[in-house]
Amino acid sequence: MLIEFYGKNFGCFRDEFRLSMVAADIDPGNDRGIVEVKLDGHKEPLRLLRAAAVFGANASGKSTVLRAAGALGSMLRYSAFGGWRRGDDGSGGDLYAGLLAGTLEPFALGKASEICELGVHAAFDGKLYHYQVAATTKRVVEEQLEQVGIDGEGTVLFHRRAKQVTGQWRDQEGGNFAVICEDFRDDALLLSLAAAMAPMQARKTWHGLCRALGVSTAAELLPSGFQPRITDQVLRHLLHEDDDFRRWTEDRLRAADTGVTRIEVKKERQPAASPGGEAQRSVFTPMLRYSISLRHAGDGVEHELPFHRESDGTRAMLQLAPVVYGLTHPTPSAATFFVDEIHESLHPALLRAVIGHFNCEAPKERVYGQLVFATHETSLLDGEAKDNILRRDQVYFTKKLADGAATLYSLVEFKERNNLNLRKRYLEGRYGALPNVDQLGEPSAGGTSE
Repeated sequence: MLIEFYGKNFGCFRDEFRLSMVAADIDPGNDRGIVEVKLDGHKEPLRLLRAAAVFGANASGKSTVLRAAGALGSMLRYSAFGGWRRGDDGSGGDLYAGLLAGTLEPFALGKASEICELGVHAAFDGKLYHYQVAATTKRVVEEQLEQVGIDGEGTVLFHRRAKQVTGQWRDQEGGNFAVICEDFRDDALLLSLAAAMAPMQARKTWHGLCRALGVSTAAELLPSGFQPRITDQVLRHLLHEDDDFRRWTEDRLRAADTGVTRIEVKKERQPAASPGGEAQRSVFTPMLRYSISLRHAGDGVEHELPFHRESDGTRAMLQLAPVVYGLTHPTPSAATFFVDEIHESLHPALLRAVIGHFNCEAPKERVYGQLVFATHETSLLDGEAKDNILRRDQVYFTKKLADGAATLYSLVEFKERNNLNLRKRYLEGRYGALPNVDQLGEPSAGGTSE
């Protein structure tokens, strides 16, 4: 489970930002929004938040928070395999950019370090871990993995600065990790390399951190790292391969009165596109493609509609279905889900019902994941704080400062009473993080008005 994610000098965040999933002591005796994690040696479980929502004006940094978590997850998942994209070298040709260059985004609106810093605290297998990385778009500067004990003291499993590596794994006899440390790529994360080449030491820890960062390590059931939405091909794969998920999704579509009675998915194999052209096409493994159609009731019989003819709302519900299902069912997919613009094309009442069920109604023993999302849907704040769908410690805000840098802060920083309406106070401007619309109708400097 995710405990905390943080970063610095990434995207529009020049200074450090932190998003904590640790439940604050704001509502004693109320388990709304809480999931409990048992830790070895601890009498009391760790109380974490099931969800966190990020509100703010457009271009204030909401998506960047999610994208930063996805960047660390993608590097951790794939850096052992080298780069992942091609770019323009300035002469019209392709340039192999590498994973770091394709993932990291140093702050660009002023003087700042070229080094991006990202880190995560996570709990899994009854233990606490802290993992952090400092890197440029070309190389990893520093990397450290630490296991934290019940007394708060940590055991450094490894610490890497440039090519120098120290720590418990490095000193352990008979392990492959020491061999890897003799020579490794400076643009790859050591933990990612160790997961592939020293699995006895690193695989379980790597797997747990990937899940906390929203990255599936099992059969690529979900996209790696942050994605604004579940891709159509991933959705179709899940609907075809998992009958329980398909039936669950059909039930939800019927309950939401979409008119859909049944989902059909067909699988076919197609040749994969080859960078080398037709001459090399035969050496590539054919790709699986899935076609989806939804059955609708009409005139006493079912009628088939192709997926592209469905409403935006129905498509949005389908794309969100793997997330909602994974939060309340034991699946091999990621344990933390990061979703941008979760409200898009969904009716506010439907979104409130989805978030409310997971966050407030599902029993703690039926919660298998966490949800971090960005949204503009203020109806999720509409209610007295003590009864609202989202707890105050589950609400974060982003805003841009005068110099263009973004900042992230929690609603808990405002000492509010539990009988106040959070939506009303937010829209009144008491928490900031609102767009400035006072001058929206005024002409810009040098412009003219009719």
